[in-house]
Amino acid sequence: MRTSIWLVRAGQSRANAERRFHGQADSPLTALGSAQSAQVAVQLRRQRIDAIYCAPQCATLQSAQFLAPLCPAAHVSSDDWADQGLGVLTGLTRAAAYRDWPQSMADRLRDPLHAVAPGGEALATVAERIVAAWQQLVTRHRGQRVVVVTQAIPIQILLCALVGTPLLQHWSWRIDNGSSTCVDLYGTTPIIRCVNATTTLARADIEATQRRIDQDVSN
Repeated sequence: MRTSIWLVRAGQSRANAERRFHGQADSPLTALGSAQSAQVAVQLRRQRIDAIYCAPQCATLQSAQFLAPLCPAAHVSSDDWADQGLGVLTGLTRAAAYRDWPQSMADRLRDPLHAVAPGGEALATVAERIVAAWQQLVTRHRGQRVVVVTQAIPIQILLCALVGTPLLQHWSWRIDNGSSTCVDLYGTTPIIRCVNATTTLARADIEATQRRIDQDVSN
């Protein structure tokens, strides 16, 4: 029995476009981000999706809406799949973060696993949360096809856990906005089918992509 799980990174948000620390910011999708999310829906339109989960932030919720027509059940918003909480660093540019919170930035370099900015979350804690959410998901949806819409760090964490590489190497996995990473499970054995699958989009593709989704859904 095969379980297939697609880990989808949300499309580009305003914070991404402005190169700000994203974390759990409620930053909406840009026009490009909407097109990226719509294209993911096109890529998955032939799949029979049984469930969609998403992090509860603006960009992930908006991205999940593009996938909603592919699944008969309403998508489930869950804090378990949220990005790392960055606390006071959320929404800041890197320059502003070094200016306003130099000690927090130094701590991130010194101990990236356990450093916590005020109001934030340690990477090690995020990893525990994400791996627990994954295990629960796999148990609940055995034999089904599931989509999870989140951000890069949760996907990178899971890839490290699945292949047994140290968490500190999570940055070695490139996970772009609007990408999909697919993991098949046979029993409890994971097979990584693809990582960071993307489609290059021009702005002219936005309306055409949405028309394709609407046509597929109506058929």
